[in-house]
Amino acid sequence: FNNYMKKLLLSLVLMASTFAAKSQVICAVQSPSAIAGNYNFTWADPPGGWGTPDFLIPGTFVEDTLVFVNDSTPGTNTTYGNLLSEEGCNPSDTNAYVGKIVVIRRNTCEFGTKALYAQNAGAVGVIIINRDPDAIGMGPGADGANVTIPVVMLSSTDGNAILQQMLS
Repeated sequence: FNNYMKKLLLSLVLMASTFAAKSQVICAVQSPSAIAGNYNFTWADPPGGWGTPDFLIPGTFVEDTLVFVNDSTPGTNTTYGNLLSEEGCNPSDTNAYVGKIVVIRRNTCEFGTKALYAQNAGAVGVIIINRDPDAIGMGPGADGANVTIPVVMLSSTDGNAILQQMLS
């Protein structure tokens, strides 16, 4: 009976530790104070076909300055009204985003392609702003397995609030 209780207690501790570790996965803005705080998000996780880091491993994180993508694509997305250059569907200049977290609008191309182009231009992470009010799961597409930087998606509400602060 005593060994059974020890095993049961150990199992509960391991489950609690696993739950606690998973609850530490956050996406937060630290400044400016107008938008500081934690945000709801989805992330490109390795079991989903991405080559990205696993946020469930303690100490796995990225923290840096945000920059809005501009891949110099001319024109406007006629369906959503944003500039095509904001969608990151074409390569940016080499080293354009070194040491930065690149913010990109969702739309025309695959999530993995956007992230790979940002990574190839030196980005340390990617935030994709959804066009809808919820953050959704992101399929890796043809390029996601080659992406080795963290990629998260925010809702249009949260993403646009951050973007407004970036552009002001």
